[in-house]
Amino acid sequence: LYTAGQYYLQTQQYALSEQHAQAALSSSEQMGARWGEGRILNLLAQIAMFQHKLPEAENIWRQAQQIANEMGDRRSMASIYSGLGQVYEWQGQIEKAIETELLVLQIYRQLGDDRLSAIAMNNLAYFHLLLKEPDYPQATQFYRDSLDLFRLIQDQHGLLFTNYDLGQAYIKMGNLYQALTCCQQALSLAQGLGAPNLMLYALHGFASLAAQRGETERALELCGLLLTHPQTQDDTRQRTQSLLEELNAAANPNLAQAAFQRGQALQLEPTVAEFLG
Repeated sequence: LYTAGQYYLQTQQYALSEQHAQAALSSSEQMGARWGEGRILNLLAQIAMFQHKLPEAENIWRQAQQIANEMGDRRSMASIYSGLGQVYEWQGQIEKAIETELLVLQIYRQLGDDRLSAIAMNNLAYFHLLLKEPDYPQATQFYRDSLDLFRLIQDQHGLLFTNYDLGQAYIKMGNLYQALTCCQQALSLAQGLGAPNLMLYALHGFASLAAQRGETERALELCGLLLTHPQTQDDTRQRTQSLLEELNAAANPNLAQAAFQRGQALQLEPTVAEFLG
């Protein structure tokens, strides 16, 4: 039942996911399996989050937190705090999200889990960028610390995504040289992994950088490639669509359309080679 609930959540069938999770919770309660209850409550909280039922998600995670405390389950506590941090982020309570994510980082450090510590640092960097007055020095420091850990454990995906994120932060700061370095690192890692979807994701960084440099037509060409390529994933597509709307609002319509159409004719591999050459 629990596995079915996870499957239906991943396929965005929330009603079926909740139905199976509730049935699994009832079964676990009847058997007195407290660890199982906590795990299922965590799933139910995720289902509530995906449906934007934030108070319900917070309440369920608090129930799971009580069980994790009873059992001294530190790893589950970290997962619960991470979920609560997401609730606070979506509620706009960024300081509270930071406070909660610091607890996550503390636990993973105590457990010696470098990968999840690096992910927590990445989350903390992101939250510091969401403050009303973004704390760029603290955010970039968390990103660099995250990169150090990902290098230590040789996590290529972690390095790729964190370089992309740090590059986006540098773009917002106007530090375009550092941004270029991060974009190149991310794209090189994606190429090394031989993953077209990740190369496309990394190329979005170059599109953002071109837009910041005032290279509007080049940015529009990259948007054309990213929105046309069949292996562009939803997250990359959404980021690119948002950038495209910004570019179109400021550009000459005829020039914008022509640049976008040129981008639609671009091939991925030669474009990657161009930026890494």
